[in-house]
Amino acid sequence: MLIQKRVVPAGSSGGSAVFSGVCKLQTSFPAMTEFLTAITWGDGTSRVSGTITLLLDGPILKAALNDRDSGCSCFVAGQSLTDLFKAVEAVLADGKGDWRAKPPQSRGGRGKGS
Repeated sequence: MLIQKRVVPAGSSGGSAVFSGVCKLQTSFPAMTEFLTAITWGDGTSRVSGTITLLLDGPILKAALNDRDSGCSCFVAGQSLTDLFKAVEAVLADGKGDWRAKPPQSRGGRGKGS
């Protein structure tokens, strides 16, 4: 599933962020920085920032990307942290990852018939 980016006027990007610190990672991975910190869209409407959880699954590093604003998630893998961060940046920059919508939660916690 491809996440549909909100249409913004030409020349504008993501909106304001809750985190204003600057480090080398932010300049190397701007899409990841925006995903984690932007709280408004380029048109000024409110946005819920995304989250990234890092995991080690055997010898493979994985990142679970959670787009809280759209309710979708995507997993990315790499052999090193550098490879993983590059893969995360690529998925966020081009939107071509395997994004999946979260299944609806049932009210009883046990599925149908509870």
